[in-house]
Amino acid sequence: MSEWFRKFFGRPPRKRRNLPFMPPLRDGDEIVVEFLDPEPRVIRTKFGNRLAIDVVHEGQEKTFIFAHVNLAEQLALLAEEHGSLQGLKVRIKRVGRQGRIVRYEVELLKEEGRKGDVDG
Repeated sequence: MSEWFRKFFGRPPRKRRNLPFMPPLRDGDEIVVEFLDPEPRVIRTKFGNRLAIDVVHEGQEKTFIFAHVNLAEQLALLAEEHGSLQGLKVRIKRVGRQGRIVRYEVELLKEEGRKGDVDG
């Protein structure tokens, strides 16, 4: 029934989650998110392609949009280590810049619906 959508966008249709948001913008800022999807999807914006993944942030479902290589690489490695990002709860902290590269720290806090707390 929605094959036209699949052909044009390359994915099945899904309900849009409101409240898109970006990674921390200032050094030292951090956020905690729990991933609802197994991996990010590529979206087109007026600024070019970005990665987007649905998350829970501050008790609300939101779409986390990012394009920083350092952050994307850390999330990709985390997904490889755990099989996917879905159900993982992480702290993402902006730690500074090296030239044009924005650096982030990603700390795994919890594997929701898996093993419980990582530290205990």
